[in-house]
Amino acid sequence: SDMVLAAAPIAAAAERAFLTSGATSPLLPAQVPQWLYLACFGDNVQAAAAAEWLFEARGARTASIAYSTS
Repeated sequence: SDMVLAAAPIAAAAERAFLTSGATSPLLPAQVPQWLYLACFGDNVQAAAAAEWLFEARGARTASIAYSTS
């Protein structure tokens, strides 16, 4: 998403559509309106689908997050 956010304004300034197949931040289209399009589902949609599947199909009722500050 960071690389798309760097490149998409350049495409927008040239009035060229920018279609990304890898960036998933749901905030991107609002940051470069009219020219930036996501070909994949945003992180928010993917997270909701995963949570729904885990809840319904796997019976999960809790979750944890692992992260690194480095």
